[in-house]
Amino acid sequence: MQRFLRSILSALALTAAFTLPAQAQLRGDNITFIVPYAAGGSADTLARQLAEIIRKDTGAVLVIENQGGAGGAIGAANVARASSDSRRVMLASTSALTISPNLREVKYDPVADFTAIASAAVGPVAILASRDAPFKNFAEMLDFAKKHPQAVRYGTPGVGSVAHLAIEGLQMQADISLTHVPYRGESPAVQDALGGVVELLVVNTPTTLQHVQAGSLTPLAVLEPQRMPAWPEVPTLTELGFPNLEYSSNFGIFVPSSMPEDARQAIAAMFEKAIASQEFQQAIGNLSLLPGTAQGETYAKQIADEFQRNAEIIKARKIKVE
Repeated sequence: MQRFLRSILSALALTAAFTLPAQAQLRGDNITFIVPYAAGGSADTLARQLAEIIRKDTGAVLVIENQGGAGGAIGAANVARASSDSRRVMLASTSALTISPNLREVKYDPVADFTAIASAAVGPVAILASRDAPFKNFAEMLDFAKKHPQAVRYGTPGVGSVAHLAIEGLQMQADISLTHVPYRGESPAVQDALGGVVELLVVNTPTTLQHVQAGSLTPLAVLEPQRMPAWPEVPTLTELGFPNLEYSSNFGIFVPSSMPEDARQAIAAMFEKAIASQEFQQAIGNLSLLPGTAQGETYAKQIADEFQRNAEIIKARKIKVE
């Protein structure tokens, strides 16, 4: 577990040659920044923001590589297999290290193969009701679900997503039975919720802000430790009596554990500075994302706890991927 406390984060891919302080020189070695998801998503956008900030700060040329598939497991495996003299960095959601290895056989060890550098940004997740749902708040939803087992359908971006695990955990705590409708990504899930195909929608909040403003979706609860600035009237699940169900897309920076210490320190310093910059913080605010949660060992400990919680829910609910 101690080595696991030095792991995890996923979603950036770039190649770079740059100059660092003399005590932490990488001697011009290339850096490959891997985003283990398709282009155009939140992780890809964050990678490009960081790449531009680092280019302006250091003169580095950063080339992003998108290596999507298997919930981030394909790109993560390529980072894990990097030789000790290569320079690979990954920006990914922690789910690539805390969910995927609990659901499927992966070609990396989430405990031993990665070192966590820093959390870059957080995509908060919310539970929302469709316009035609027979309830308008969380208490009414629970009451309806208890009276009508499996009648409430909830859409998520897919089996094993953070949204899916959150609702599986909620069903355990609330002693209710809902029907999961998994989609291939957030967009089709949102569209079906707008069309009334599902009563509940569980996705990252940035994809729903405009629909909530238009009155097409009603947020019932957020899965964050605190209420969101965008929805100050919407309670957290903990406030509603369901603790330990804080789920989000926590995008972080990771390097392979085989990377030499001097190179790791140089890369950590470069990314920590970029993440803390006013330009990046403004960018994530514009994307309706929240600031990163931690750095180094503290961030690794958060991931270790997340891994254990996910393992317990996946086992208890017998969740499998086809």
